Amino acid sequence: MGIDIGTIKLILSHAAAIHGLEIRVEPVDLARLALKRLGLIGKGIERDRRPTQDELARLIAHFDGNPRQLIPVGSIIRFAVATAMRQDEICRAQ
Repeated sequence: MGIDIGTIKLILSHAAAIHGLEIRVEPVDLARLALKRLGLIGKGIERDRRPTQDELARLIAHFDGNPRQLIPVGSIIRFAVATAMRQDEICRAQ
């Protein structure tokens, strides 16, 4: 949710700067502060667990076994594991 708040602020700032709209971004900062105090946003919990080979195999089998699945998710999982690339890096690859 913290990323979403940042995206909203970026869009509003862009609208103000590029399109000359009179938009205040201070309410977004206040919303971020309130959400942080309520414990709804904050730093993520650091993860150090990796999926087992069995878990990966089950995920790949699930997606590869679905005839309605048009996106090659199994291949994407294999690629992600082999390259250690993140989802956004894989999706931006050309």
